[in-house]
Amino acid sequence: MYIYAGMIPARYIFDAYHIASASIGGYEALVSWNFEHIVRAKTEKMLEDINSELGIHIPRRRMPEVYVW
Repeated sequence: MYIYAGMIPARYIFDAYHIASASIGGYEALVSWNFEHIVRAKTEKMLEDINSELGIHIPRRRMPEVYVW
């Protein structure tokens, strides 16, 4: 559904799998450095719309915290 709706390009199907597994698994957050497809505003809005329509969990998407010691 994420690819069909244009949220993720078809050639990046594994990004769609990553989001789907977090959604279906009910994970609180999906942590990723992928700013091209996963951690961006367009994806956030479309993820909310698609998952709400399907009645599945909407994980928060975050980038990893970077700690400098």
